Amino acid sequence: MASLLAACGAPPAKVPLTPSVVVTTAPTSWTGGEASTTLDADGALRSGLARARSSRLVSSQAEYAAAPAGCSEDAGCLLATAKRTGASKLAQVRIASLGTTTLVRVVVFDIARGTQEQTRQELVREADDRAVSEAIAHAAEVLARPWAPSPPAERSAAWYESGWLWGSLGAAVVGGAALAIGVSTGGADPSAASKPSEQPDFTLTPP
Repeated sequence: MASLLAACGAPPAKVPLTPSVVVTTAPTSWTGGEASTTLDADGALRSGLARARSSRLVSSQAEYAAAPAGCSEDAGCLLATAKRTGASKLAQVRIASLGTTTLVRVVVFDIARGTQEQTRQELVREADDRAVSEAIAHAAEVLARPWAPSPPAERSAAWYESGWLWGSLGAAVVGGAALAIGVSTGGADPSAASKPSEQPDFTLTPP
């Protein structure tokens, strides 16, 4: 009975929210200096987007592999190629290096509108691959956080879900059972069998 009442009064389980934003990434654009052959900028970008848990990532590797040369520098080509992935947003890393200082910029495009939607940049001094990767991931995570789906509005509990209702019902059931047991056993006096008979076993009559 207790387990049944607990189950009835338990709040409904929370359903995980499914991200509605679908994002793809474009090849990294380098300005100034030589492009690093050891830095996985696209991997860092995807890692930061995944950390925000606000979007669903789709691959664009095949689409950009077939795109014309210089597509990563042309916004029109970037958007046209990204549209074939079915994504709603496109994220790209743009890196500018000068000596040991690197400027990391993450740009987000709205594919349907064909416009630049968001941008965030971080300056990395004494830059190495690890520091630049973390800057890319951090910038992507910050940009992606607002995309998280809003939780549904909390509804008020129905009358049959109220804790006081099930508590009262449980008390009534327990009380009714106790009363039934008392009535079934209350007709007989358990001490009557042990009492001696008040009448004598025989009677003397005088002559």
